[in-house]
Amino acid sequence: MSFADENLQFICKEILRRVPFTTSVILHGSRATGEAEGEDNRDYDIFVVLKTPLSLFYMKKMKDVEAEARKRGFKLDLSVLPTFRLKYGRGDLSAYFIKAAGVTVWGRDYLRNCDLGNLRETIDRSWIQYCVYVMRRLMWGYDPSTGRFDADGILKALIVCCRLIVLFVTGEYVIKPENMLRIIQPYRVSNRLLFGGEAINLLEEAIEGLSRDESSLFFSVRDEVVNTYASLIRILFGIEDGDLKALTSKYLRATRRRAFIENLLYASSLFTIKREVIPRFNPFGSSVFDKFNMATTWLLMSLRKDGSIDSGSIREAHRLLSDCVNMPFSEDNVKFWLTLRDVIRRYYHHYARTGFQFSHCIYTAFSRIIGARHRERDGNQRPTNISATTNTTIRA
Repeated sequence: MSFADENLQFICKEILRRVPFTTSVILHGSRATGEAEGEDNRDYDIFVVLKTPLSLFYMKKMKDVEAEARKRGFKLDLSVLPTFRLKYGRGDLSAYFIKAAGVTVWGRDYLRNCDLGNLRETIDRSWIQYCVYVMRRLMWGYDPSTGRFDADGILKALIVCCRLIVLFVTGEYVIKPENMLRIIQPYRVSNRLLFGGEAINLLEEAIEGLSRDESSLFFSVRDEVVNTYASLIRILFGIEDGDLKALTSKYLRATRRRAFIENLLYASSLFTIKREVIPRFNPFGSSVFDKFNMATTWLLMSLRKDGSIDSGSIREAHRLLSDCVNMPFSEDNVKFWLTLRDVIRRYYHHYARTGFQFSHCIYTAFSRIIGARHRERDGNQRPTNISATTNTTIRA
């Protein structure tokens, strides 16, 4: 038995011992697809399928399992997956990725017969969530305190971004970069790429081994990821603005309709798991989830090619998060940038993302059950006019 198998055995044992209503354990990500073969330092991304709508109440128990994994010397990322999210998750990009890149390691195999429909027919906020995931990966590709770049991390972020672009254009989930280029080539030669063309070009350069210094690669990938993010926002909400401040304001207004439930879930999970209360928190304000999205964008855009950090951009990131987390302000831009990055990693992953996924699942399930066309009437969802989409360049 391999070391990885022993870890999975331990994970399943601890989950079943600590978390009730568990019906399935799904391994997801690079370890499930084989990309992590020979790399024992990769995280274990696990989804715990629960047959209960009260999944948020078991987040603390899952954090305990993660803590036990750290004691044993490996990284574990556990996420809750209610059964109704797979049953009613049509159009949910994150549920689609679980099915496409997941392997059931214990319990019932929900993935085999899970019908999630045609993703390209329903472009929703789960696509934006995935793009922000790419940005968060990219944030760890550069350390402004040392000026060092992580070329491998930057390349991985680029690959994930291109995977999203290929899925949007072709409807196919592709793992290997070489296959991405092959599948999307007809769209490139016929000039049918509505956005993401430069990202695909960067990927092609990387595969062909063309030299590009780490700084140039990082900022080129940064710009393409942010432009992909802006293009998806425009498709979903009809917001066309190249100014990041205006885009932020319009985006937060457009996503406010479902903000209340997401904010309540964020505050309750934060208190349940960390016993932390945010004095300035306003549950009736903009969605915490979307504030983290835009703060991530501002933090990335605050980085300058000369190694400095734009004070206005980093203050905007802090403003967006100031009523979501307890965080002191610092006049040292580099130190403050690193603090904000760590805050986004911890709070977004453990609290804000959970609230979004839960509310998104309730919304899609409710829409399907009653057969209403909520997505067409909802202020969070506009009819997708893909043919009218063009590239967007974002200015901080």
